[in-house]
Amino acid sequence: MKNREDIKNYILSIEQQFPVDSWKVNHLAIWPILRIKLFFYLINVVEAGNKVQIKKDKKLSILQKLKAELKKIDSVVHYFFWLRKLPSKKYLFVGADAHRVNFRSKRFNRYFDILIDKY
Repeated sequence: MKNREDIKNYILSIEQQFPVDSWKVNHLAIWPILRIKLFFYLINVVEAGNKVQIKKDKKLSILQKLKAELKKIDSVVHYFFWLRKLPSKKYLFVGADAHRVNFRSKRFNRYFDILIDKY
């Protein structure tokens, strides 16, 4: 199997060869569950196989690995310094960007901005 089309054809051939409609456990049809699990498993095998080959070609030197780890540590340190600089507040409002609307050329959170003014 090399692609999703091959996987689909393989699963269809299983359905033609075996009585998958009669596969039940405690009166529960298990083939739909197995079919989905099998499909995604085979996709991961086929597509991960291509990614593994790419990763083998890109081997990092020890210096590059050390530099990447130091960058991670630096990010964590900066995060904690940033966190300490934040002033303590009684209320914290967190919302998704999808809750914002454009109103008079400004971004406005339709749920929280009213509450922020109040509190």
